[in-house]
Formats: sequence, C-alpha cells, structure tokens
Amino acid sequence: MSEKERAAFKLVFDPHVNVIRGENDTGKSSLLKSLYWVFGANPAQQHVRWTEAKVTGVLHFSVDEQRFAVARRANRLCLFSEDGEKILCTSSLTAEFAPALAEVLGTKLTLTSRKGTPEVPPPAYLFLPFYIDQDHGWQNPWQSFAQLSQYKDWKKDVIQYHSGLKPDEYFEVKANLSALRVAWSEMLAHRAVVEKAAVALRASAVSDALTLNQAEYEEAIHQHLNSLRTLRAQRFAYIGEMQDAVAQRVVLNEQLKIARRALSEYDRDVKSLAKHEGDFILCPTCGTEHRNSFRNRFSIIDDREQCIALINDLFSEISKLSQKVEVTRSRIAQVEDVIVEIEETLAIRNGEIEFKDVLAAEGRRQALSVFDEQSALIDASLRERETHIKALEVRIQELEDKKRKKAIESFFAQRISRNLRSLGVPDLKPAQSQKMFAKIKQTGSDQPRAVLAYVFSFLQTLEEYSTALAAPLVIDSPIQQEQDKVNTKKMINFIFAERPKDMQLVLGTVSLHGENVSGKFLTLEEKYALLSRDKFAEVADELQSITSAMF
Repeated sequence: MSEKERAAFKLVFDPHVNVIRGENDTGKSSLLKSLYWVFGANPAQQHVRWTEAKVTGVLHFSVDEQRFAVARRANRLCLFSEDGEKILCTSSLTAEFAPALAEVLGTKLTLTSRKGTPEVPPPAYLFLPFYIDQDHGWQNPWQSFAQLSQYKDWKKDVIQYHSGLKPDEYFEVKANLSALRVAWSEMLAHRAVVEKAAVALRASAVSDALTLNQAEYEEAIHQHLNSLRTLRAQRFAYIGEMQDAVAQRVVLNEQLKIARRALSEYDRDVKSLAKHEGDFILCPTCGTEHRNSFRNRFSIIDDREQCIALINDLFSEISKLSQKVEVTRSRIAQVEDVIVEIEETLAIRNGEIEFKDVLAAEGRRQALSVFDEQSALIDASLRERETHIKALEVRIQELEDKKRKKAIESFFAQRISRNLRSLGVPDLKPAQSQKMFAKIKQTGSDQPRAVLAYVFSFLQTLEEYSTALAAPLVIDSPIQQEQDKVNTKKMINFIFAERPKDMQLVLGTVSLHGENVSGKFLTLEEKYALLSRDKFAEVADELQSITSAMF
C-alpha cells in the first residue's frame, strides 16, 4: 500500500502453487521482490519508482500452523502475533528484528561479525536459498539479496546450515565458542596491561629504601594537579554535551507523542469519512458543514502521509541522539575512572595535598603485590576459559560427522547431474558442478538453466537432510537469455515437476508458454500500475490497526 500514491494491492496466496503472469512493466518483479523485502531482506536491485512510492507492506504467514504477520515501511519493521498483538517494532534490523524473527522461525543460524562477535544475521541469509531475483539471481546462486558482504566468508556457513551439512547445534556451539574466544582475547590484553605496569614499577624501584627530594616531590604534585584540572574540564564539557542531547531528545519525544496523537486522529477521520455516505458532513467542533468529496477525503490522507513521514524522521533523530548520549556517557565514565585513579594517589586533607606512601618503597611493594594478585586472578580465569574453549572445540569436532557429510554431498552431486541433464545443460565438468560451493559458469542461455538446476538440487538436498527453515520458493522470470521453445518448455515443466512437494511456490513469468499446470493464477495487465487506486480505501481500512501500531 502506498499512501503517497493512494493505491494498494492485495493478494491471498494458495498454500501450494501461485503463478503471477504479466507482460514486462506490469509489476511482477516488484510484487515478488516485496515478499521477502517485507521481512527485511532487501532485493539486490529495486526499481526506483517502487522506492519512491514509500510502500507499506504487510504479509501474513504461518509457522507450524501458528499465524503471524510482518509489516514494513522504509526501515521500520514490525512483527505481530496471530491475534494482532505487537511482538516487536524496530528500525534496528540486525540487533533487534533478526533475533526476534529467528525465534519465531525457530532458526539457529549465527554468523561472526567483522568485530569477531557472534550474532543472528539479518533475514536475507535465511531466505537466500528460496529466492531467485530477476536482475541478479540468474547470473549465479546466492546473490539475490543486497548487502550480503556484511559478514566475511558468510557463504560457507549459510550453505552448510541450509543443506544440513552442519546441524543446528553446530552453529549454537560455534557462536558460544566465538564469544569465548573474544572474551579470552580481551582478558589476555588486560593481563598484558597489568604486566606492563608491573614491569615499569619494578624497573623504577632500584632499592627498597626510596627517597625523594623536595623538588621531585613538588613536581610530582604539580603534574597530578594539572592532569586533574584538564580531566575535570573535559568531564564538564562532556556532561554539557550529554545534557544538550538529552534535552533535545526530550523535546523530540514530546513532538513524537503529538505526532502519534495526530496520526490517530487522522486514522479516525479517514475511517469516519469512508463510512459516511452523505454529500455533506458536519464538523463536531464548529458546526460547519463540509462537502464529503473525494478531494476532501484525500486531503486528509495526504496530511496523514506527511504525519507518518514526520514520525519516521523523529524516530531517526531520536535514535541518533540516543546513540550520542550513550557514547558521551561512556566517555564521561572513562574520564572519571582516570580522575579517581589520580585522586586516590593524592590525599586531600584540610586543603593541603600530601603524596601517599605509594611513592615510598613500601608503597611500591604494595602496588606490586596488587599487580601480582591481579595477574594471578587473570591467569586463573584464562585457564578456566581455555578449558571451556577446548571442550567446545572437541564438541565442534564431534559434530563434524564425516559420514553424514559424504552422504549429503553425494546426494547433491547425483541430483545436480540429473537436473542438468533434464534441463539440457551440456559440458559442465563433474568435479566443479557437483559441489555445493562451486560457482556456476556457463554462457548464453545455458547459464539460467544451470542456475535453476543448482537451486533445485540444493532445495532437494535441504528437503532430504536439513532441519533448517523451509520457506516459500519465489522464482522471478525464469525464461532468461532468449531460451528457445524446447528449453523454455523444459524449464517450465522442471519447475513444477521438481519443486519439493511441501514447499509453497510463487512463480512470476510472462507466460507458461502453453504448459498446463494446476494452482492459483493472477494476471497483471496494466503497466506501471500494480498498486490500484480502487483498492486503496479497502486495504487502508483493513491494515489500519497494523499501520497505526507501527509508529
């Protein structure tokens, strides 16, 4: 639904087979791209007109007979339960929406971020095997979604997860192992800092009996006081920055409350006008009669669109201010830690400052004792983590079932050999084509058929061996690169004959080229008009409770 264009589209899918037919530019691809876009999986390429329409998408889906709904507008993503209760609304795809969706779908895939920490990846990595994008998907598998380079070497883990080469437990253990290794590395770095300080202290302690002359004593005090003045000024500046950011955030939150109330009022106005059948409507405030015209109704809708745009902008600004507050708070804490260290070195009594006995030889011995205790505690913790890491490494090895791996790889090799023959793809070297991790390299019209053979071989392997997600299969415009009539027929027949039996299919194509198949059919006829103005009022009213809950 696009409130900007005052147009909408609605479709109820068949649980088994759906065919979307239409000539070029009738919106087939935009419709198919939106099916996983609404889950936060951006297609590799999106038409600029679709982006400019500022579409709100809502998709109802079921997991093990339990129904849910997902909604998206721009970067705002929401998840709803069967009874319409909001589970989550957020603009944070990776940190918040991805884990919530993974819990609903029951998926266990984790990938290692470029910082070395494990995290639940965005939904695109869950849906990659199930979508062939018209613009990029037929060039090679595993590239139908955008921004996949978020993770280094992601493809290996994604293929292993979906194919069943690695069980769910493998990825849970791997995530724990990665987190432990990060913690171990941080602790090791901390130990190095402690050891460096201890070495420096030992080097300066030339004897147990240390004496300082008056000049050295006064210089040491002077240096500490200068440091304190600088740090306190820095802390004061940071506190000022944080207070300004908090004040701005308070103002924006108040504006957000007002905008939300306005949106609620617009929703009531739109609903009321839609139900009012008379030519005039009486203003409940001033008693003036207004014409209940198409123009007046849509002026309210236009105001509502501007209100939603304002709410989106406010969300974005509030998020930026919240990040600034947290960063500044962290900086204040760091400065305060250093201030405390210096103040603990100095004793402030009756306005006179004296150096503590830390500068004495006994003080050095006390400091070294503290360093030694810290080192011992860190070493004990390191040994404990090393033991845990080794145990997880052993478990990882146990989950590397070589016999199962060989069976899965053999099954895939047999399927892709058979599927390539069925689709008439010649001259692929078995050593390359029969591997899940291989790139598909063909020329001309052979390339799309080779990609189709690979995708279906992988899905058939997933069906046979994997306990991972089995999502609907979305195929956009398979007849690429000017296929001749024989190969066109092979591709259409292959898609319907070889799809996994329990997997929902959504196929977009110009034509079935005379082939007879059973399922639900939708024909799109009008160019550049997938969204219909005639359906806007109906869809807007139906989705009002969801769209209002998004903000």
